[in-house]
Amino acid sequence: MIAAAILLSGCALFPSAPPAGNTTAPEQNTTQPVQNQTPPEPVLVGNDSDEHGCKGSAGYVWCNVTEKCIRPWEENCTAPVDPLFEQAKTYCSKEYKVYICGENVRVTGSVAGGVSTIYSGGIAFVCPPGEPESMSPKCRELLFASNCVEKEVC
Repeated sequence: MIAAAILLSGCALFPSAPPAGNTTAPEQNTTQPVQNQTPPEPVLVGNDSDEHGCKGSAGYVWCNVTEKCIRPWEENCTAPVDPLFEQAKTYCSKEYKVYICGENVRVTGSVAGGVSTIYSGGIAFVCPPGEPESMSPKCRELLFASNCVEKEVC
């Protein structure tokens, strides 16, 4: 049995002969190297800023909402949730106009010159229309002393 194993392993060491009738020689590469060819410019990693300065090779893309370069798998391209804005939206209807000024939400009737309800720190202050002198000190403070520009919510 040992002799048979030696004979069989010896056959596997020698390559088989080419098939009969195949007398052509293998093709040789006759291409000559091109002379005076300049090598391509190396690509610098990180040298691919777009019009916003975002590096695409590093995975950054421009987000119009946040106006900055982000990696989408690290940060969503959505506006941050503003709890005051979310609260203000709950007052929106056909009858009311809603504004945010600083940390306050002002709700007015859809008709100009009506009563304003101002939500400040979780407390609702009802401020009737009129001259500042005829208002309560708190309404005067909330309506006139903040020096902020109101943003219309709805």
